[in-house]
Amino acid sequence: MKTAAGQGEARFDWLRPGTAPAPTRIAQISAPGTGQWICSPSGFGSKSRCSRR
Repeated sequence: MKTAAGQGEARFDWLRPGTAPAPTRIAQISAPGTGQWICSPSGFGSKSRCSRR
């Protein structure tokens, strides 16, 4: 049974156990409620209103 494919640098063995690449951090998540705007909820016929903190 043939498990490897390709030649030279492009050679890859599908059945050889490998290691997963290290995860990279993409973005920092900020906590909710720390923005510059605060908005009131809408409902009962009124629209939401937003104002700066």
